[in-house]
Amino acid sequence: MQARNHSPRLFVNSIRLLIMIGVLADSTSGLATESDQANDTTFDVQALKARGVDPRMGELFRNAPRFLPGETTVALTVNGKGRGKVKARFDQSGMLCADKSFQKAAGLLIPSSFDENTPCFDLKTAWPQTEWHLDPGEVRVDLVVPPEAVAAPGALDQNWNHGGFAGMFNYDASYLDSAGSASGVNFMQMNTEAGFNLSDWIVRSRQTYSRLDGASTLNYQAAYAQRSFAERKQVLQAGQISLSNSMFGTGQVLGFQMFPEAALQNNWGGRGVG
Repeated sequence: MQARNHSPRLFVNSIRLLIMIGVLADSTSGLATESDQANDTTFDVQALKARGVDPRMGELFRNAPRFLPGETTVALTVNGKGRGKVKARFDQSGMLCADKSFQKAAGLLIPSSFDENTPCFDLKTAWPQTEWHLDPGEVRVDLVVPPEAVAAPGALDQNWNHGGFAGMFNYDASYLDSAGSASGVNFMQMNTEAGFNLSDWIVRSRQTYSRLDGASTLNYQAAYAQRSFAERKQVLQAGQISLSNSMFGTGQVLGFQMFPEAALQNNWGGRGVG
């Protein structure tokens, strides 16, 4: 069962201090000693056992404060820009394990050397210039990576979910009925949009049904299939469609078109027919 660390620096240092106090209080046992390395403490295993403390706690807090092993929600910054609260995983030594979900949350490109079967992937194996600052007290991770490791906002295929199935149906209806000594009117109109999503395709059909004094009419306004290609940042649309960014009022046409996907263009420019 993995431990979760949400404790501030005070809590971590307090545990470390309690261990040392527990060891120092036992005058008949060996004392905790400071090694030559800064913030490096060696705890007497027998003294820890005598105080009812798991000896592994001494090893865990032998060095400077660090994240506990397991998954932790941290405040993340990448190259000085905040990425909000993300889940990060740390190994037994408190080092950051950059799994796929963490890399996506950080807005990084998934390196070709990444292997999901690696117990703890080190970003430095992909980008040696990578630097990070781990602050368990503030529950914060500051990451510095080379520019080529950062993905363009919204432009990564990996940042989008694919597959699945869903259906939809929208309608807008109105009804009018009037009667008089000379004449009456009975009118009903319903605008509908129906369709479904399958894998990375969407299919839509828009139509209008109207009925006037018993005479019914059904008009199809559009029926098309559409798919976004994230790697090309374009949308393919085919069927009964309206031309995108057309200079002329062509109305509905039967054919296909490709145009830029607005969600992948960072809103830097308008549409254009491809």
